[in-house]
Amino acid sequence: LDWPLLLLLVMVLVSLYTTFDLSFSLPKVAGVVYGIAVYYAVVAAGRRSAHHLAWATAAWLALGVGIAAFSLVGTQWPAKIPLLDVVIAYLPAGLVSLPGAAEGFNPNQVAGVLLWVTPAALALGVASSKWQVASKSKSKSKSKSKSKSATCHLPPATCYLLPLLAFFLTVVLLLTQSRSAWAGLLVAAGGMTFMANPRYLRHPRLVFIAVVGLLLLLVGLVFASSRDFSIVSLRGIETAPTDPIPRPPTLNSQSPTISLAGRVEIWSRAIYAIQDFPLTGMGIGTFRRVIQTAYPLSLIDPTADIAHAHNHLLQAALDLGVPGLVAYLALWLGAAMMLGRSWPAATVRWSRALVIGLAGAWLASFVYGLTDTVALGAKPGFLFWYWLGLVAALHSRRHQK
Repeated sequence: LDWPLLLLLVMVLVSLYTTFDLSFSLPKVAGVVYGIAVYYAVVAAGRRSAHHLAWATAAWLALGVGIAAFSLVGTQWPAKIPLLDVVIAYLPAGLVSLPGAAEGFNPNQVAGVLLWVTPAALALGVASSKWQVASKSKSKSKSKSKSKSATCHLPPATCYLLPLLAFFLTVVLLLTQSRSAWAGLLVAAGGMTFMANPRYLRHPRLVFIAVVGLLLLLVGLVFASSRDFSIVSLRGIETAPTDPIPRPPTLNSQSPTISLAGRVEIWSRAIYAIQDFPLTGMGIGTFRRVIQTAYPLSLIDPTADIAHAHNHLLQAALDLGVPGLVAYLALWLGAAMMLGRSWPAATVRWSRALVIGLAGAWLASFVYGLTDTVALGAKPGFLFWYWLGLVAALHSRRHQK
């Protein structure tokens, strides 16, 4: 990934020239540079030994759990699904805040961040039950190789807490009510299931049923939305709310709820902007200031703050131009290639579970990024670079135990 990262950094420098306000773009630029530094630090630590890789993985899971716990007291929880409103009613809304999110965290952004960790926590959590069973029978086993392959290489406390951590991360992710994140998690769950049980691929009917069921669930997530079912149709006509009782908004003004038609309109404006700035982009992070001025929207309140293009590929092209998009795509494709190479070489149970979890995070985050995104340079974006560093470190150690 060295060459894609070099191209990405070059385009970040170019964005400093094209941005309308250097001080406005500088925090995002710093976020990208800091993220790349995190990537190389994780690679350098994780490739040293299996012990260092295990501790780096444990620290990554701990960071994800910490962000989830912090989000419980700092998120402006939405009111979309009545079944979850009962739980959300007991959660504090915006109890703590950070600069740039004074009114609370955007739940969709929280969901996107947790997708980088939750699939891996689920995969390792499922495997931890087998590790615990294997540890009880270790003294009775006569084969040292089998007992070694069944050993959890993570710190002991992490091994025993993995199921609880996976459950906690999944619950927080579900409470965000982000349909994009839910869709990504469903796709990741299906992909991880087939990776863990390759024999299922030998049954075409089972694969067909799984794919069709997954597609139906995704369609249901797209069209089953809020309590008032006020999703905008593809023609751009908003249906009237069915709930006669007016309810105060639960999202802050800087994080408006964007319907499907609203996203389509944002995507069209993003494509116009990419056509206007194909080689350089408009400057990293400037889309939120430029869109309503140069590319006004008709389906969304003109005072709403549209922070990004709701598509990670379009957002990369907007920030860094088409060359930056090429570099960004190369990171994803390079990660997929490294995971594909690491999978056959993963003979130890914990490394197999880690590969499955990292691949699940790839699937979940990419699917989520098709309709939403955590933009490059965002404050919690370091978890993406940490994930990428674990993928590279695991790949560099694929022929070692």
